[in-house]
Amino acid sequence: LLTNWTVRLRAESKATPRVGGQPSREIAAALANLQPLAALQAADRLWSREQLDASLARQTAQALALLAFLDLDVVEAVDAISARALAALTVSENLATSPAVRERCVLAKAMHYDADAFQLAAQLPDTDPLRLYLGREDEKLAAAARRETSPPEVRYLYARRLDERHDMRGWLDWIGAQPQGTPSLRLSLLRTGLEFAEFETQVPLSLLLIAATLEDLKPFSPAAGAMTPTRDEDGLQNPLARIESALAGLEVKPGRPLLDRELLEAHFRSSYYSALFSMGLHYLDSLSSIEATNEFSRSLDETPAAPAGEFRKWYLHLAKAKAGRASQAELRNDLSALTSFGEPLLDRTYEEIDNSAAYGDLTLSGAGRVLAARLDTRPKHRLQMGLKTRDFCALSLAEKLLASAVPAQGFLNLSVQAWYASIGGDRRRVEKLLRQPELAPQERIRVLTYLKYQDGITPADMRSEYERLIAAQPENWKLSAAYVEYLQEFRDWEKAREVTQAWIDRKVTDTGGFDHIFAHTTLARLYYRQRRYSEGLEAVEPVVESWQFGALNWKALLLDRLGRKEEAMTLGQAAMERYPDNLPALVLLVELDWRNGRYQQAAARLAQWRYPLSSTSWRFTVGPVFVECFEGRDPEAVQAAQALMAVNLARGHDLGQLAAEAAFKGNPALAFEIQSRLRGAGLEQLDMFTSAYGYLKKSKGQAAALDWLRARVPEQARMMLSMFAHPNHHELLWEIAPAALTGFGADYYWLMRAASAIKPGSGQGSHVAEIRQHYGGGASSHYDLAGRYLLGLAEEKDVLSAATSPKAQCELFYFIGYKAQCKGKIRTAADWFWLSHATGLLNNGEARWAYNQLHKWKDESRSLARLEAGANLR
Repeated sequence: LLTNWTVRLRAESKATPRVGGQPSREIAAALANLQPLAALQAADRLWSREQLDASLARQTAQALALLAFLDLDVVEAVDAISARALAALTVSENLATSPAVRERCVLAKAMHYDADAFQLAAQLPDTDPLRLYLGREDEKLAAAARRETSPPEVRYLYARRLDERHDMRGWLDWIGAQPQGTPSLRLSLLRTGLEFAEFETQVPLSLLLIAATLEDLKPFSPAAGAMTPTRDEDGLQNPLARIESALAGLEVKPGRPLLDRELLEAHFRSSYYSALFSMGLHYLDSLSSIEATNEFSRSLDETPAAPAGEFRKWYLHLAKAKAGRASQAELRNDLSALTSFGEPLLDRTYEEIDNSAAYGDLTLSGAGRVLAARLDTRPKHRLQMGLKTRDFCALSLAEKLLASAVPAQGFLNLSVQAWYASIGGDRRRVEKLLRQPELAPQERIRVLTYLKYQDGITPADMRSEYERLIAAQPENWKLSAAYVEYLQEFRDWEKAREVTQAWIDRKVTDTGGFDHIFAHTTLARLYYRQRRYSEGLEAVEPVVESWQFGALNWKALLLDRLGRKEEAMTLGQAAMERYPDNLPALVLLVELDWRNGRYQQAAARLAQWRYPLSSTSWRFTVGPVFVECFEGRDPEAVQAAQALMAVNLARGHDLGQLAAEAAFKGNPALAFEIQSRLRGAGLEQLDMFTSAYGYLKKSKGQAAALDWLRARVPEQARMMLSMFAHPNHHELLWEIAPAALTGFGADYYWLMRAASAIKPGSGQGSHVAEIRQHYGGGASSHYDLAGRYLLGLAEEKDVLSAATSPKAQCELFYFIGYKAQCKGKIRTAADWFWLSHATGLLNNGEARWAYNQLHKWKDESRSLARLEAGANLR
């Protein structure tokens, strides 16, 4: 972008800029009034007359930097403007006698180099409003903005600070109090609210942005002048044709290199499509309505303009996924084909791919590689790639990206910065970030959660911190709600109810009433936990008419516990009709069936749902409800599980997730009863039996578990048992060994024995001499070579020389990593495990073991250095 425009600029202007010159008063006035387009029009006229000098070059750079700064968007459609500003700034500084600090500062902020912008702002005069804004001197900035004679720049900067502080009420009041001014100033002010994600403001603000964009377009396009503004959602018809026909009608004078078609299209599309993006996500995610999503999709008319076509396809593909008809091919294609827009749209598509990706599936890392090719080195992009790389467990690469991106964030993404400090064990940094005014309530809650995992923090510390924050913002329901969730971890229902009731009693008024709905729903849930069902029903009754799922869910459960079974079921069915794509809505009906002995009906509901149910969903959405529902009723739980097996829901170990959840919640006996009934083909059955063995060992001891497993694993299957004994049941390699360790599979069996013997804490170290004696005769296969390597009888280079096929690479990379892990070299292990997993041979145990370990390390929320330090301490 930068190079192409610079070349064209040089071709269209034959003159060489001169040193010196006087600034244009017309351009200076336009800049002072935040009118960069007017400034560029004036600069264009001077460029066309070849009146080029250092002053004009600097004013051109100022105008382009200001335009990039004002053009806040959430679709990344303004890259062409930022690129031109960079080029103009370079030209200007080459002609100037001193650096253009203010222009650099403005452009750094526009491109999200916030740390650089903050440092540059410190070089500006103390009273410069840009310094006050970037330095977060809010009281001084507010005082300057409220003066009757305050210039537009100060009033605009104050609006941005209100947005950055998440003060929606203050922002609405401030914007409403501003004089109308020019359409372009009105549009710039409205753009400052794009980051507000409040449910009640998304659509109204989007409609205002659409109208303001078309109004600002009128001086440049007669077609826009003939358009009437859209007043409400119902009036939003053919929005793509409206913007693209207006842009097609742009009247651009030839030979004007600054204010040309490319720049104007970027400027107007950025605000218009940002509005459509916000509206679309409101229907898709916030409102979570298939009907509203489809209606918005239908309004996106076909038009030949490439950006419109890309946007339309992008949203239609997400709408299809919402309706249960996702096409993974279409979603993956969008990551590369969506060229007119940037990271936010790509990120939402990636999120959709992530939602349907199976555990350990390389689809996600493949999508991540496509996404990486679309991003660049800006801090925001580096941060996103670091987070996504960590998501698919390339831990070392993720840490390299994050080490570069996080320090460049300045005061952006503070909760992510706190998380990064947390995994590194930097408690002071977490505590400092917790007190930053830019933190949105939800971000502050996340930061407080990160503090919980820091060394030296006690439950009493956490309670004090929550209560301090609530005292500072007593009207903020989200903080009270977070404290309630924390108290529930300790089953302190009474204190949690006290906090909830205290917020309700404050009678806080908010803009949409959602906080009151959530507070009453929380109160109902707490009464439910205390088995005070009548009081719970009384608490939720006032907010059920909102049709928020939480209210419907808890009323249905309370009705059921009060014996009003038919009413509960009717309400549950209504919730399912309102939220047909919502798994918790399905699970509500399933729970009502389970609680009332309708096990076949519950199984049928789960089997017939039109959306994919991942193993993650079985474990973390279905599993907890199943275990809670059948608490103290193990025989009924087994009946319910058998009903699920009868409709073929045992595929892919999904029902094994129910067993895993039961064991996690302290009931290994139930876990065994479920797991031991699962059936699979071939080696899958051995895997299922070994998992059941683990649960029985926890429940009744190793001796009983060994007797049970011996009776189920015949002699001919015992050689293959070795791959399931690793990595958690090493004793099986000796307790249920084949009669003779010869023939096919024997080399792998000895390799598993070597792996068990070197693992710290495995209890198998006494077998090392026996295993070394076995390997004394050398290596006849790459499994023998790997076993010798684990025992220090072969070198890493020997192992790598044997990795001549994808299968051998998958296996040998794993064992190199495994030995590193056993020695406490976690970073090295993580690298080799990722290489093993990245072969994509997920049917190989090594690829699964590698990913399982990487995923476990990721979930520990510690940096690789801290994990390594902990391993070496042990």
